Amino acid sequence: MKKTVVLLLCMVLLLGMSAGYVSSAEEELDINVKGYIRAKNAPAADVVTGDEIRIGVSMPIRGEAVWEAYLQGILDGGAELGNVNLIVQSAQNNANDQLQQIENFIAQGVQGIICSYVDSEAILEAIKKCNDAGVPFIEFARMLDADVGVDIAYQVSAEVIGMIQQQNQWMVDYSDKVGKKLKIIELMGALTDSYAVDQRDMLAETVANNPDKLEVIQQVPGDWNAEKGLSGLQNALQAHPDVDVIYLHSEFYNAAMKSALTQAGKFVKAGEEGHVVVITSGGATDSIEMLKEGYVDGVGCFAAYDTGVSSTHAMVALIQGKTLEGTTYEPPAFLVDASNFDELASQAYGMKLGK
Repeated sequence: MKKTVVLLLCMVLLLGMSAGYVSSAEEELDINVKGYIRAKNAPAADVVTGDEIRIGVSMPIRGEAVWEAYLQGILDGGAELGNVNLIVQSAQNNANDQLQQIENFIAQGVQGIICSYVDSEAILEAIKKCNDAGVPFIEFARMLDADVGVDIAYQVSAEVIGMIQQQNQWMVDYSDKVGKKLKIIELMGALTDSYAVDQRDMLAETVANNPDKLEVIQQVPGDWNAEKGLSGLQNALQAHPDVDVIYLHSEFYNAAMKSALTQAGKFVKAGEEGHVVVITSGGATDSIEMLKEGYVDGVGCFAAYDTGVSSTHAMVALIQGKTLEGTTYEPPAFLVDASNFDELASQAYGMKLGK
């Protein structure tokens, strides 16, 4: 990417941050020469020019778009640094298999292990084995508490809270733009999942702080079940034909949203009569495509790709004897809408896969 383009994109990011659409949790943002968003305090390692660095990577699962984006970042992070050999295994959501894989990595003499756990309790035994062997362990994507009784060298996890804040701020700003109080149907995830609880609680707080601009007229229990979400949303649309916004806890419900709105005669592009605003989150290709077409209005994106890149960079830095700032890094979230589509859509994790 040419220097002039990089500078232009950085200016767009800074403008977005002032408008609330790029996370404010990180003080400074950048799009580096490799073309992905990061914070300027991201972990950095030296290029590996000497002996090969061997790192084991334990994925909880393969095949799902978001996990492939994490992995692509991990692999690209190694390629950026040169002589890094990343040995990738997938546990396919089996905690026992993951433990065995990590034991095998240690036996193979890797210099570090990058992992996203299948089970937060079961992984502690694996980390203890890493500690005993003197092999640094980095957890990515799924954070662990700092006081779990084992030594976690570093953690990298995308900043979801900032993403939710930006989604909610978009609705507040849109209310100002159209000059009306927005009626919202909220399609919720499973409330045993902290991600869904954060979505619910932060939306409730935003509504309470802006009672003249936002109102949740119905919460639809979805429990991360596509059929339940579809049925509940269909019933909610029948009960509230005057809805202004569908707020999805995740793009997991994109298909349910499209089906329910189509059945209600409301799957209409922005700017056309009958359009219902849709806010979704994640960053999969279908979310970005529906945004481009005008059926979705905002996509909150967590930085899965940079999470992967930064995990590799952090591990190589540790192996090189560097001291990292703090114990965690949260790649900044961002929201893509029509106003910044050309600049930021390519940063969504689905688009980073090049599919």
